[in-house]
Amino acid sequence: DIPSLRNLLKYHLDSGTDNLCILGTTGEASVLSMDERAQVITTAVDMVKGKMPILCGTGTINPKHVKEMTEQAIDLGCDASLVVTPYYVKP
Repeated sequence: DIPSLRNLLKYHLDSGTDNLCILGTTGEASVLSMDERAQVITTAVDMVKGKMPILCGTGTINPKHVKEMTEQAIDLGCDASLVVTPYYVKP
């Protein structure tokens, strides 16, 4: 729901939020495809880049996917990533 995401990002800009953490460990981030993640990241970068740092969640169980998601976040303009330790299983 990109229009709602834009509204939420505008709210944070207008409120003076210090930084943004997108695609974290709550919500639906863990089930989004790479294309859907790119839409969320691109929307955030287009709206807030340079106005507040953007932290992007890239942690998951599979270390290969962590690397892919982290590289995507960097390539699309995020400032940092949030990588949680693998949960439920040991790699």
